[in-house]
Formats: sequence, C-alpha cells, structure tokens
Amino acid sequence: MKVCKITVFEHQPLKVGTKDFTQKHLDSLSKWLERNQTTEDNSQYFSLIDHGVKFKSWVGILQVGNLYIEVLPKISNQDGSSKDVQDEWRNRLCKMISFTKTLDIRTTEQSSQNTKSQPLWEIFYRYYLSLVQDLIKSGLVKSYKHEIANRTSLKGKLIFQKQITKNVVHKEKFYTDASVYNRDTLVNQVLFKALRLISKYPSISFESKSLLENFEEITDKKPQQVDWNKIQQAKTARKTASYSDALTFAELIIKGTNPDFNSGLYDVVGIMFDMNKLFEKYVAQKLAAAFPGKISAQNGGYIWKNRRAIPDIIYKKSASENIIFDTKWKRISDEKDIASADIFQMYVYCKRFNAKKAFLVYPWHSDLPFGQTVQEDCIEDGILHLSDEKYKSPCDDTGLGIVFWKWN
Repeated sequence: MKVCKITVFEHQPLKVGTKDFTQKHLDSLSKWLERNQTTEDNSQYFSLIDHGVKFKSWVGILQVGNLYIEVLPKISNQDGSSKDVQDEWRNRLCKMISFTKTLDIRTTEQSSQNTKSQPLWEIFYRYYLSLVQDLIKSGLVKSYKHEIANRTSLKGKLIFQKQITKNVVHKEKFYTDASVYNRDTLVNQVLFKALRLISKYPSISFESKSLLENFEEITDKKPQQVDWNKIQQAKTARKTASYSDALTFAELIIKGTNPDFNSGLYDVVGIMFDMNKLFEKYVAQKLAAAFPGKISAQNGGYIWKNRRAIPDIIYKKSASENIIFDTKWKRISDEKDIASADIFQMYVYCKRFNAKKAFLVYPWHSDLPFGQTVQEDCIEDGILHLSDEKYKSPCDDTGLGIVFWKWN
C-alpha cells in the first residue's frame, strides 16, 4: 500500500483535493468524529468544515488508512509550505516532547541532527523500535497456551478423532492438545505484526529486520484477528504493564495501515498532544531545572466553596515572596490581544497565593513590539530581574506582567 504524507499546522484547514487527502479520508474522519465527540464543539483534535477539516491546538500525527497527517505547532507568520519552516517546528516540537518526557524520544547527537528532516511518523516509528528493543533486552514475556499438534511424544490430552484419521498409519505420532509455555503470546504477536509493517520503509528497514530476528517463533496474525480489548487489558496487567507504550504504538501502526473492513472506511488513530499542556509542562520543567526546590506546578487552592484557583506555576523566590506564572499557548501581537479574563485570573492568583507579581507567559515570535523576553540560556537572570512596573495595578501594589518565552 502506498504511504501518503501531508504536513499541516495547528488551526489550519485541510480540504479534499489537497495533495493526497481524498473524500474517503474525510468520510473516515467524519465517522470517527461522530463516534468520539463529547460536546457540541466537536472533538479536541479538529472540527468539520465545508469539504474538509480544521485542526485545533493539538499537534502530532493522525493516521487515516494509508495517509499520515502531520500536525505541527506554529506561532510565527513564516511560510508554512517551506520545508525549512516545517523542519524548524517539527524539531521544536520533538524537543519539547523529549524534554518533558511526554515521550522519551531518545536520540544520539547524529540522529538529533537528522530529526530536523524526518517526518513525525518516522520519528515515532524509531521511538517504537527503541521500545521494542528495550522489551527484547529485558526478555519478551512467555505464557501458557493450548496448542493442538501432531507430536512425536504423548503430551497433554489425546484427541481420539484426529488420532484415528491422521495417525492410522503413523503409529509413532500422537495428535494431542497440550499446554505450551512459549513467547507466542498475543502481546508479542501485536509487536511482531507492527514490526513487519514498518520494516518495508527503507530508512528504518535495517533496524526493523534486526529486531524481527527475535520474533521467529511468533505467529503472524491478521489485524482483524487481534482482540484489541485484550490488548487494552494487557497494558495494565502486572506481567505486561511494561508493554503499554509499545502496544499503543503498535496499535497505531497496525490499525492505520488497514481499512475498517465493516464500514469500508479507514480506521483513524493518532498520537496527538495538547500544545497548551505541553507548553505549560515545558516551561514549568525548564524553571524547575533552573531553580531546584522553588517551583511548584499545578498546586492550587480553594477560593470559594468547591471552586479552586490553580495557577500553572508558582515560583517561591523567597520565604515571603511568590511569583505566579500562567502559560498561554497563543499568538499575540498587541496588548489588545490579551484577554481580560486572563488578567482577572492572574489578579485572583496573586490574592489567593500571597504573590505581589504575576506573569502571563506567551510563546515568543519575532513581531512582538512589547513585553519582555525570557531566553532559555539565561533563565535565572531573566526571572530574577523581571520588571512589572509597566503593569502595576492602580488600586494596590500587585504587579501583572507579560513574558514571552524564547526557546533556543
């Protein structure tokens, strides 16, 4: 099956006729949305538009049959069709994912350079290979299973009807049903199937085939024969909990390369990340690394009955001084773009958590004429000397500031 790839950015529409995006792909996404949406605002990943879909603030990959839709983050006004721009934002996303351990994408210095030109699906496939390699090193799980076979020794329960029909001449054989303890288990069969599917791609073929040598005795099941409910149970079972991430990726690979035979549509699976949460986690962990023991994330408190105020980040500068940081993954170009609700929210945080300073943290872009920039390579100086004089509240000494986060 031909593998097709499309790269888009968050909040960007994708319409039928764009590259390899067909009506069947749109119908599959529409059907998936119908099954999975929980609110009138449709799904968290995308919404339907005329003859297409429009993506939201979730990024990653959606696999619709043979089509990989790569959704990248982008704050700048750069040309999204430029390969350099796509490489820049893909690399930035992978850096954030890896640093926050959202996925432990392991790279050497050499492979890190190659990441810039790799599509997300290849990066994630390489991550899958690393997960399988770890499982092989620790030993693939074994279990007992019933196996009906014509054996040279009497083992297990003799099946008389088969014995009579199959071994009437060969008296030295025994047709039996016996319990066998081996690695031909459902979880290993799923890992094996996914490895075989991705081994056809030239860039990862050698690594895939090397790992396949460890699965020689594993049954190659057809995708429609896999009980995915049992796979879900295996992810939390004590014996196979270590398989959880690898099984998630294997399901993505297997389902994404095979159509839904019942409906005639493609199955839709994906690995997607909420940029709001990823950006918040990234900033919090960067600050925690710079100020060990002084950063607390998502540590809220009640303000009225069961209502809680939960700032993203609290920086305890000293015993008597807290600074609040609340991240917003939004592109703003002017002070008018800052929502009043966000300002009110920060003022409440200051009062609830005894903070004299609070900062809204937005991602940096080159067209910003206001606010302050915190650069990753000088976080400590930047945080310690942040000024909020321009944003002083006229009614008291609470300072509300704007910070733009500039990553290296």
